[in-house]
Amino acid sequence: MFGGILRPVRYACFALVGTLRALTFSNTPMVGYITYLPGFGTNYSAVDQAGYLYFPGVTGSSCNLPASSPHTADSVYGSITKLQPRGDGAVWTACLPGAVGGLALDAAGSIYIANNGNGASTVTKLAPDASKILYSPSIPAAVSSSLAVDRAGNVYVTGSAGPGLPITPGAYEPNLNCGVTGSTCTGGFVVKLGQTGAIQYATYYDYSANAIAVDSHGDVWITGTIQTDLGSVCFVVKLDSSGQRLFQKRFGGGVLLYRTPTYGEGLGIAVDANDAAYAVGYGTVGANLPTTPGTIQSGGPYLWEEDGYIVKFDALGNVIYGANLGYGRIHAVAVDAAGNAYLGLVAGGITAQVPSNCGGYVGTSLEILNADASRVLASWAVAGEVIAISQDEKGGVYVSGSTGTTAFLATPGAYLKQYPFGAEGSGFAAKFDTSQPVGPSLNCLVNAASWWAGRDKFGFDGSVAPGELVTLFGRGFQHGSDLSVTFDGEPAPVLYADPVQINAVVPFKTGQSGPFTLVSVSSGSQVIGPYQLPVTAAVPGIFGTVIGTFKVAMTGVEQAAALNEDGSINSSSNPASPGSVVSLFTTGAGVYSQQIGDGALGPMQPPFPAPVLGVGALILSPSTLLPGKPTQVLFAGQAPGLIAGVVQVNLRIPVDAPPGVTGVAVSFGDFQSTYPSIFVGSR
Repeated sequence: MFGGILRPVRYACFALVGTLRALTFSNTPMVGYITYLPGFGTNYSAVDQAGYLYFPGVTGSSCNLPASSPHTADSVYGSITKLQPRGDGAVWTACLPGAVGGLALDAAGSIYIANNGNGASTVTKLAPDASKILYSPSIPAAVSSSLAVDRAGNVYVTGSAGPGLPITPGAYEPNLNCGVTGSTCTGGFVVKLGQTGAIQYATYYDYSANAIAVDSHGDVWITGTIQTDLGSVCFVVKLDSSGQRLFQKRFGGGVLLYRTPTYGEGLGIAVDANDAAYAVGYGTVGANLPTTPGTIQSGGPYLWEEDGYIVKFDALGNVIYGANLGYGRIHAVAVDAAGNAYLGLVAGGITAQVPSNCGGYVGTSLEILNADASRVLASWAVAGEVIAISQDEKGGVYVSGSTGTTAFLATPGAYLKQYPFGAEGSGFAAKFDTSQPVGPSLNCLVNAASWWAGRDKFGFDGSVAPGELVTLFGRGFQHGSDLSVTFDGEPAPVLYADPVQINAVVPFKTGQSGPFTLVSVSSGSQVIGPYQLPVTAAVPGIFGTVIGTFKVAMTGVEQAAALNEDGSINSSSNPASPGSVVSLFTTGAGVYSQQIGDGALGPMQPPFPAPVLGVGALILSPSTLLPGKPTQVLFAGQAPGLIAGVVQVNLRIPVDAPPGVTGVAVSFGDFQSTYPSIFVGSR
């Protein structure tokens, strides 16, 4: 009955190979680890010289407080976790009441945390193993945003404060500037705590600060934002060891341009070994960012655009250099002994490391600038919004922040491997080793037909299905006769391989041992992985070719590799007639009703192995924005003569289908494909 439709499979073979093009991913330093972290985001982190990373989180349940804690039970706790140097597990987690508003370490390994809650900021010093609280004074009326520790063990805290801050005699600003009558009475503050936790000085400051750093003399630098009638302005301030102001500079915003306010915000600051300060943030068009000749300049900002900046000041407050790095925000900066600056330019686009169809989201360009900001020494993509950055003395760069990237972020053996679906986001942390050469990696695994990662009901989680044809994208694949891809140790048939791309077939027995599978790529003695991916019943995809330049979307930009009823190729010049039968070629249908060997070719005569899950199809005109109209499926089974896992679906075009470009989707059980296009003629 279907012989005339099933025989012409040559075009389908072209679709399976010809459309599986290679992608080029950006080069990176060696990845130490990347892991998801608990919570919506990780705004603070610190690293010791042994490579242990400390990061905060928030939990609403009771947890064990450190020994000698003066605190009673509370409904919200800020947790501090010490992460192993390889990013593969936690050493310990300690909890304190309140939300974390600052984190730092001293040279001896003691841990300093500012927790905000109940109208105060509590600064707690923990023993290096978090077994004991060494002191824990509260600063009334304060909300901390950042803290720093000097070489002598003094702590400096900044943020915003209301009435009631315990001002010390001789303070730079003893009074709170309440601004407009009737407005909320808040301002900035700076507090210095001595080695025992006693307040050394406490002063208001006119404006709330976002970040603080301390130099070798106990002088502090702070940066933040001033709200004005014309938008906002960045500021940088330096205070001496007694809390008196030495220097202040405003820039980046607060100018009415084309009757539009402009904005600037100071977000991060660091101090180098020569007591020079590096301030980062962003400014919009007309923001008057400090720039100097010979430094990197983006040419912007343009109207409505935010551009990230870095400004270096000497100890007297003179501008050494100012550079505009282009579109995005810079939240934090770190500086090495040579004066090279490490920063992350957070942009609104998809990262090069994890494309959007793999679950990618907002990304960061992590960059190292040379000592005079005249050039970029290294640059690579990070699949998340970098908010904190630090480094060790061995070339390790550590970043943390938030990510909406839902798959292919965590490296093998990571502390948390899976994105917390159901939450609004996730924290993440990563270590990169700039002293080591670029290593091989797996960046993404997608359905070979749709080029989309598998998804669950919440979003893309990288799921794979038994028998699914998949494409692995990455870097450093040593393709050749000894190349292999395995799922739980089971060899996967490899259809194509080059240094950045592998096409393979998921073994049909995948998932029989549990809800996850471990994926590895091996070539000789080199092993990439294993990466843990969820296993699902089906990941439907329809083979096709991209219309125009490469772009992957859920609906209508890809042309299905479809055959008309007479065996000819469906196209705009050769559309299918309403009421006729069209053949589609799909993968990701899951297990079959009868066994077929991995890598085998489909039989040329019945019986044809068929998906166990029910098969359905929808017809949709993309311009109608309708959910789709079910249409009759006449046949669904292993495509004759093609690799096991390719399912041919024959469906009837409705007699009332509109002429022109029409979207089509196939579903296996409750799992539905994207909507590539087919062409329908006039009735």
